[in-house]
This record gives sequence, structure tokens and C-alpha cells, in this order.
Amino acid sequence: MQDGSSTETPYHLQEEDAIPTSSGPNAFGEGESLRPSLFKTLTNPVKRRTVKFNRESDVVALSEERLTNESTSNGQSVEEDVIAPSADSAVALCKRRSTRVSFHLQSTSDGRPRQRPSVFSPEFQEQLKSDHPNVKSFLDSWKGILFQGVLVILVTLQYALNPNLVAWSLPIRTDEDGTVRRVQNYFPPALLVFTSMVSSCLCSSLLAVFEDREGLRAAVNFRNHWAFAPVAVGYSLADLFGVFSLSAGGVDATTYALLSQLKLVGTALLLLTWGRGQTGVGWCLLMAISWSMVGYSLEGKSSSGSASGPSATGLICLGIKLSLSIVCGCLCDQRLKTVNAPFLAQLIYGKSLFYGAASAFSFVVQLTFFVPEGWSGKYHFFNGPDGGAPWTWRTVVLGLWYVSKDFAIVALLKHLDVIVKNLANAMSMLLTYGMAVAVFQTTSASFGKLAWVVVVSLQVAAFGIDKIGGRQSGEKEKEKKVLPCTDEEKGEVSELVEEKSVPLKEN
Repeated sequence: MQDGSSTETPYHLQEEDAIPTSSGPNAFGEGESLRPSLFKTLTNPVKRRTVKFNRESDVVALSEERLTNESTSNGQSVEEDVIAPSADSAVALCKRRSTRVSFHLQSTSDGRPRQRPSVFSPEFQEQLKSDHPNVKSFLDSWKGILFQGVLVILVTLQYALNPNLVAWSLPIRTDEDGTVRRVQNYFPPALLVFTSMVSSCLCSSLLAVFEDREGLRAAVNFRNHWAFAPVAVGYSLADLFGVFSLSAGGVDATTYALLSQLKLVGTALLLLTWGRGQTGVGWCLLMAISWSMVGYSLEGKSSSGSASGPSATGLICLGIKLSLSIVCGCLCDQRLKTVNAPFLAQLIYGKSLFYGAASAFSFVVQLTFFVPEGWSGKYHFFNGPDGGAPWTWRTVVLGLWYVSKDFAIVALLKHLDVIVKNLANAMSMLLTYGMAVAVFQTTSASFGKLAWVVVVSLQVAAFGIDKIGGRQSGEKEKEKKVLPCTDEEKGEVSELVEEKSVPLKEN
């Protein structure tokens, strides 16, 4: 074969200088298509010759899959690299004598370049790439990466402030015997009804301003509300038991944050029943997190005494809250991705009709069965079960905070990656403990508790990092799979490699 010639087969073999003559970023295959070529690179004492095979339909999607063949030419060692198209579309390269194969993939299985690390889910990244390419380009820049870091910090603050604000909202009262305690001045179901009403009004107003009539019609679509009904009722009960555990159950903010990490274990077990397992390292970390909960509980009893600490009722309420959150989290993730509606409309589905109805029903049940003289007129919507103490401005702040938390958590499930959620949880535990000790002063400082908080934080962070490694490993294994070629294609490639080799040019 002469220089610059091509065959009539589906593959082309051409020869030119070692350095591509095209300029700009496309010289090495980035952006526009790169014409098939053979680059000869002379090195001393090793001469390198690179052969590239391409189908005409796969010129754009190039990867660097190397077939290195060591041969001898004029007494010098020659390394010949054969570069093929992307893994899913490449032919099965035939092996010459003394051949060893090594893969260096820089593209995904469908020929596209690898995406940069991002805190957003792959589905949301694809949506941005197709609908808002300018936003996707910004997120890939260093400014966009900085913005994503700030977003993770805000999500971490949401997790850390939630348990601390519940204890902060309760007023402090001194009894006749001198005992100082916090008074429960609101019924948790009534507070959830308040947050549901505020959230519905706020989302409807934002829909009217930023969306068209189709968005408003979607918000009142009862079929979509019914699709979200299990999620709404489940989250209503989960929030109810969560507030009960913090306000009436004696569970402090740090204990609440640490025990909440058991959701990772429960979610992993639930996904295992659906055929989605964890790596060996992941299971070990989940077991370590579980036993760390036991160690933290023993440390709390030894340092505080048996008389203090969370009550059995508080721990039971927290356990129910975690169980409901695990199931509802998986259901909510599925509903958010399948129900086609604006984000604000989806938030209305989860926090308005069925959420408010379940909270109102819980309020009636609490007054009827758990509060003495609940219907005597002493208690109403804006006071609490502890002597009828009324709401304060802190109670309103807590309710508004739950509204903002709903925005953040639903956005997290819809747009952010689940690994980011785990890492934000890990960082929030340290922040929760620091706020409880230094800012809200609801917990006394203890080196033993701090040590357990650090241990659990590192374990949760390691679990998230292991998820990243497992995902990348799975992608590499998938990309290494080469589709088998026909006998005719094997013969054509074999003929090109073995019979039509190009001699090296000496400088």
C-alpha cells in the first residue's frame, strides 16, 4: 500500500507524519471528527508505529484501545499500537504473534466522552445537556464546580439544622420544685398541617408567576395527586414521629443525626430485595455503621447516667420514622422521575392534599386517644399538650423552616446524586454536634460522643466514596466488552495487519 491510499473494505489504513497536521483542539479527536490515519513516531532506542482502524460511521466516536505488538525491525524494537473505535462498535482485533492487549478507554460504551464529576444525577445532567447546554457548560467549568460545592454545603446545613431547631423551638419552664425543662407548646400534627398549608400556597404562587397555565393545571390534576398519595401519607407519618421523638421523646439532636444513618443500612437491605446489591467493602461499612450506633448509645449511658437520655418511646418513634423514610424515599424517587410535571407541581403533590389530610387526621387521633380532656375546649390548634402552652414566634419559625426543608429535600431527590446525599449526611453529623454544643447549647460537650460522631462520619463518607468507585468500575467493565465481528471482517483486518504492513521511515 502506498502513502495516503485506502482500501475498499469498511476500514481505511493511511500513513502520515507522527504529529497530526490539523491545529486547534480537534487535532487529537476532540470536537469534530478525526480522519482515520496511521501516525508513525520514531523514538530512540524504541520505534513506535500506531495503526488506527475506523468504520466510516464511527469516525466521530474514537477511543484509545491499544493492541501493542513488539516486533523487530533492523535490530531495533518496534512497538505497534492499533487504535480501534469505541468498544461497543469495534471489530474484534485479531492477534498477531507475541501480542499482548491493554485497554486505555477515554470514552463511554456508546462512544461519548466521559462526563466530568458532578453532584447532579446522570438523568439531570443529560436533561441539561439537551435542553440547556449553556448551563451544562457552566457546571463543567471551575465556577460551576464551585457552585456545586456551595450547593452541597447548603444541603448539609439543611440536615444539620433540622434536629437542632426542634429542640430550640420549645420554650423553657421552671417547675415549682426547681426543675428546668422544655415545654411542648404545640401538637406535632398541627404544626405539619400549618407547613402543608404554607407550602401549598407558596408553590401555587410561584407556579402562577413562573409557569404557564399548563403548570397550574398539572398542580390540580387529581390523578397525579393520587399517584403521590402513598408518598405523601408516608412522609406525613414519618415527619410526625420524627417531631415526636425530638420534642416529647427526649432524643437530642446529635443522637437523632447519628441514628438517622441507619437509613443507609435499611435502604441497602431494601434494594437487595430488588436485585441491587452493594460491594463487599460497602457491606462491611454498613455493618460498622450499625455497630457504631451501639457504641455511641453505650457511651451516652455511661457518661450521662441511666436517668437521662432518650426514652424508650422516643427511640421507638425514631425507629418508625426511619422505617417510613426508607420506603417513602425509594417511592418518592420513583414518582419524581415518572410523573411528568413541573418541580413545584410535584412538591404540591407531596405536601398538600394527602399530606395535609393525613396530618389533620393524626391531630384528631392525638386529641381523642392520647390527650386527657382533649375535646374539653382547653386545647386547640395553636397550643400544645403541656398545659395548653400557646405557640410562640419560634414555633412559627420552625414551621417555616420545614417548608424550606421540603424544597431542599425534594430537590435533592429529584436532581442531586444519591452519593452526594450520603456525603452531605456524613458532614452534617459533625455540624449537628457543633451546633448543639456551641450555638443552641442543648447538649453538653463530651469527647467520647465527639469521637463516635467522627467515626460514623468517616464511615458514611467512605460508603459514599465506595459507591463512586463501584460505579466507575462497573462502567469500565461495561466498556471493555467488544462486540464479536463476522468471519469476513476478521479476514479483512487480518489481511491489513499481517500482509499490508507499512515500513518505517528513518529520520
